[in-house]
Amino acid sequence: MKNHYIKAFSLTLAAVIALNMTACGKAGDDKASNTQDENSSTQETAQEDSAVSEGKDDTDKDNADAQADADSQSEDVADAQNEADANSQEETNAESENNSDDSLSTLDSAKNDAGTDAISIAAYEEVYAPVLDAYRDILKNGYDYEGPLSDYIAMGMLEDVNYVEKDIMNDTVGYLIKDLSGDGVPELVVGRNRQKDFVGPGNEGIVYCCYTCKDNKPVLVFDGFNRSCYYWAGDGKFSYLGSGGIMYQYFGLCHLSDDGTKEVWEDYYFSEDNHDGTASYYHNTLGTDDVDKSEKLDITDMDFSNEEDSLVKEELPLTLFKDSGDGVEADSGEPTKVFKNNMSAAELRVIEKKLNSIGYYGFLLRSFTDPHYIDWNEVFYTGAGFDQHGATKEVRDAFLKATGDDEIYTDLTVVSGKDVRDYVKKTTGFDYDEMVNDLDWVYLEKYDLFISEHGDTNMAFVTVNEGMLEDGEYTIIYTNYEGKEYGVTFTEENGTYCFKSNLPDYIAKNPSYEPDIDQSTITEGQLIPDSDQRYITEDDLKGFSEEELRIARNEIYARCGRKFKDKKLQEYFETMEWYFPMTEPDDFDESLLNVYEKENLDFISKYEKKMKK
Repeated sequence: MKNHYIKAFSLTLAAVIALNMTACGKAGDDKASNTQDENSSTQETAQEDSAVSEGKDDTDKDNADAQADADSQSEDVADAQNEADANSQEETNAESENNSDDSLSTLDSAKNDAGTDAISIAAYEEVYAPVLDAYRDILKNGYDYEGPLSDYIAMGMLEDVNYVEKDIMNDTVGYLIKDLSGDGVPELVVGRNRQKDFVGPGNEGIVYCCYTCKDNKPVLVFDGFNRSCYYWAGDGKFSYLGSGGIMYQYFGLCHLSDDGTKEVWEDYYFSEDNHDGTASYYHNTLGTDDVDKSEKLDITDMDFSNEEDSLVKEELPLTLFKDSGDGVEADSGEPTKVFKNNMSAAELRVIEKKLNSIGYYGFLLRSFTDPHYIDWNEVFYTGAGFDQHGATKEVRDAFLKATGDDEIYTDLTVVSGKDVRDYVKKTTGFDYDEMVNDLDWVYLEKYDLFISEHGDTNMAFVTVNEGMLEDGEYTIIYTNYEGKEYGVTFTEENGTYCFKSNLPDYIAKNPSYEPDIDQSTITEGQLIPDSDQRYITEDDLKGFSEEELRIARNEIYARCGRKFKDKKLQEYFETMEWYFPMTEPDDFDESLLNVYEKENLDFISKYEKKMKK
């Protein structure tokens, strides 16, 4: 048996991740444009040794080029309009010229053939075809974890296609091609209409992404995902709702700029943690979460919540993909098992209370794809409910001899070997000797006792949100102490839970995905798999080479789906099955990192400098 921790889970999400990709959605985009250059430059110096040469000069040049392109957009539109008017006035000559010049672009041809008004749909469907085809493909075939993911697929679409029933996606996902900015260039909006929850009758249009056209190519304006979500507000406007945790909320209303290339914010609100159990609230019309550029509001928590609840969310006037040619096909063969919340609130409360009990809470502190990977150090940390009678002097002396210590400084948790073996069997159906992660405690064979010395607790409570009971198996979706949604699966026999898995909710809700995911996919190749779940020490880093230290530091970013400027680092992480590169280095939002990750990045960096002296 291996005496080490195995990293719970770091797939997409990051990615899903991500990707937990959360939090500050729009605010994260703003950071990328306002403060990320400075943060990124500082981080890249420490985090990617060879990336320094790609510094401020290139960034400024890119920004200048991008601005120049944006500034010329309206001139291009004006030229296009004049050309269309001229063609309309001299139809015969235009038609003759059109027939003799095969080099005309799709849009120019459309203008000459039909005039400006007719360009809005047919011609632009060709321009946006790469985006539309990518969405048709993922709707029809699902997401292939082994294959590449199209750059056009928004994280929000990836989330939904993973856990929403295929027939529902078929009936709700579509696109809108319409000039929303008034510049004569129709934009593309891809989204989904879903039923409103608790906020009135009808549907609300979730916007996965918005594109405009530049040089006859689709150009992304914005995209969203579950915790950084855009909604259709009607009349060419979009509502935005994002979250980085209970103390960090973001919402507002925006429309597109005159050239259709960016958001213009009419209102943008956000909250900031005061680190004393309260939050401060701010407002601006810049779409930034910079308090120095915002007005601090003298409002209550309820006022802020009511303002958020007033966000307009209307149904999108979509053309469904199933009605536009090669639509989504229904699955053939055996039906897919789909999560359905079929348990009452009373039943869920009973389960919540039990999961938060001393005997079960430890099962929810680490992810596992099957019970062989349960971390028993977490389960038994405070004794798992077994009686603690205190160790006799004889046992205490034996413990000190085994550890080599002179005295016991804190408390001892003592569990008999028989209790451990019986409990493992009852809660998994397997023998203790079959477990990958055995107890990393002192074992006194003479007394058949497992003993651990510590003066703290790992108790953490969860909130159960929904649940499904099917064929005797429970799938319970809960929010953990970090605010992340997970799903635990178990059966119940004689009042005892027998655990099967504990995974992010979007996988737990889709059992059909589980056979393709094993623990090695989650953690294989990671030097410190749990550096996002605990503070590491020098003992974790001893024996690492200079290159291994660099990899250990950057795998914290890699688990979040961040890409790397350093070609060598990028190629290394791309060999890992668990790595899903989603975010460009300069667009990465540091707020996605939790307290352990931030502290461990700093710790490894300082250790590297220490070793170089």
